[in-house]
Amino acid sequence: MKPQKDIHDYQLRYERAKQHVSEAGISPANKTLILEFEKACTLEKLSLPRRIKLMGSLVILARDYLKKDFGKTTKEDLKNTVLKIEARDDFSVWTKHSYKSILKKFYRWRAFGDSYKTMVEQPDIIAWLRTNVSGKEKPRVKASEILTEKEIEKLIEVAEHPRDRAFISTLYELGARIGELGNLSIKDISRDKHSFILDLSGKTGHRTPRIVISDPYLAAWLNMHPLRNDPNAPLWVMLGERNKNEKMKYGAFRALVLRLKGKAKIRKRVYPHLFRHTRVTHLLINKQINETQAKVYFGWTPSSKMLSEYSHLISKDVNDTMLELHGIKTAETERQDPKIKQCPRCQDLNPKDHLFCKKCGGVLEVKTAMELDEKRGGFDGVLSELTEDEGFQKALVGALVKKGLGRKVMELLKA
Repeated sequence: MKPQKDIHDYQLRYERAKQHVSEAGISPANKTLILEFEKACTLEKLSLPRRIKLMGSLVILARDYLKKDFGKTTKEDLKNTVLKIEARDDFSVWTKHSYKSILKKFYRWRAFGDSYKTMVEQPDIIAWLRTNVSGKEKPRVKASEILTEKEIEKLIEVAEHPRDRAFISTLYELGARIGELGNLSIKDISRDKHSFILDLSGKTGHRTPRIVISDPYLAAWLNMHPLRNDPNAPLWVMLGERNKNEKMKYGAFRALVLRLKGKAKIRKRVYPHLFRHTRVTHLLINKQINETQAKVYFGWTPSSKMLSEYSHLISKDVNDTMLELHGIKTAETERQDPKIKQCPRCQDLNPKDHLFCKKCGGVLEVKTAMELDEKRGGFDGVLSELTEDEGFQKALVGALVKKGLGRKVMELLKA
């Protein structure tokens, strides 16, 4: 099969970004500096997406803001550029931060060359520029924007194809970045006696989280995966006639999420990364994982401050304590419904709406077994009365003989 591409097509976008620099309406000197800076960033081992961003942003800064050679820029030119960027109401906090950070990085490189990373002092032309974003400025996901567990279940329920159920459930349970999950191959999936383990690679390294809730959904998809015998095949492939069996790209994942959102009649804005925000919030608010475990599970470095971004979403503990101080009990203290059912006979994992094990056919709940026994008892009573009826006996024997089973029945009766 064809070599796999990442879901964002970064290599193609990188080549286009370099071509864009060469064709941009900026001076030859600026084009040369941008491409030289990109080489320095490559040696610095900056990621491909980051280098694409750097080249595109520097073209915009040179063409639309500075409008002169980088080498002839003054401190006042840079201050005026930053003022124009800050005045843009259509720019997010992070877009403004990105432009300022790139300016600072570029002019540090211009001043100190390849050793700029080791220099403590700042060149005078850019020393005044502050790029940090204060806590109150940071845009945050609101509690009302987080998906509820019932909404997650509804998204899985309305998904008609096993691939889609497996993707939504796994995206939520892992809380993975879409690039980590979307770039998986079949060989990245392994299973022990309990459940599947996924081999994820992301921007902060490599990790191997386990799935439990999604285990039956992923098993169902792998059993019917059109390329299941090829370990190098992408885990998530296109299903339609167009691009059939080709690796899904980001646009396809996003379209899938939006389609299921519509079917589930969810009014919130739903996008792939929201599942990560949602999973972090659910695990922390229900005290199902501590902060150290969360950093490992979600692929953050030990020194990461990402969890602080969720403090406003997990302040529920404080609110519940205030209610309990006034004698008001919260319903959330009740035991949560299990998301899966484990077969008592073969230990296989099943979706929570299954009555019988998908592997061995065994009954999954005591209540279901008792109901079946009750129904079977009533049926046995009716059958017992029928077998005492002489007309029924003759009809039964005639039917058995007609089917060629008369001799076999006689042998069983003699045994």
